[in-house]
Amino acid sequence: KPDLTYAMINWLSQLAADHVAFNSHYHATAWFAEVPRLLKHFPDYNHLAQLRDVQAKSSVLPVGIACGLIHGREIPAPVLPEPFVEQVGESESLRKGDPSEPPLILWNQRWEYDKNPKAFFHCLYALQKRAIPFRLVVAGENFRQVPREFEEARLRLANELIHWGYVKSYADYVAYLQRADLVISTAIHEFFGISILEAIAAGAFPLLPNRLSYPELIPPELHP
Repeated sequence: KPDLTYAMINWLSQLAADHVAFNSHYHATAWFAEVPRLLKHFPDYNHLAQLRDVQAKSSVLPVGIACGLIHGREIPAPVLPEPFVEQVGESESLRKGDPSEPPLILWNQRWEYDKNPKAFFHCLYALQKRAIPFRLVVAGENFRQVPREFEEARLRLANELIHWGYVKSYADYVAYLQRADLVISTAIHEFFGISILEAIAAGAFPLLPNRLSYPELIPPELHP
C-alpha cells in the first residue's frame, strides 16, 4: 500500500498557502488530476471542494538555472542560447570539437529507474550493433540502489566511455556539458529537467521524448 502521507502534506500546504508555484504546466496538470484520487483515501475533512480555489491561486514558475559558468561568463545567460536556435536544422553545425571524432553522447541525469536507463542503453547497444561510432559520458548521481542496467552498460560500452559516474567538480561537469554533442533523455518521470537544460545551455543538441515536461523546454517551432 503506498504511503500517501507526503502527498497529503502537499495538499494541506497548498490549502494554507497564499500562492502555489509549480515547476511546469505538466507538473501542475498531473498534480491536480491526482488530487481527487488522493483525497478518496482521506474521506474526512479533505477539503476537496477547495480544489478550484487552489488552482486559481497557482502558477507555473520554472526553476532558475545559473548559466554563467556554462557560458564562460559571470552573468546569467538565457537557458536556450541564440547559437543553438540558429543551428537547428543545419546538421553540419551541430557537431562540436574535432569533426573527425565520433559524436559525444551525454547522460547527466540521476541513476534511477524513473529515468528509464534501460531504454537509453538499449539505443546505444543498437548503435554498437550497427557499428555506428560514438563516445559516451555517463554522469549523474544515485541516492539509492543503482539500477542493474548501469553495471551492464559499463561493461558493454567500455570502449565508448569517456567518463563514468558522478562528477564531483562543477567545473569538470561543465566541461563535459560543453563537449557533448547530444544529450538524451528516455525518462518516464520528469516534472522539469534541470540537467537537460544545463546541457542545452552548453550547446548539446537534445533528443527528448514527446511527453512529461519536455515539450515545454523547447520552443514549439523547434519541435520535429
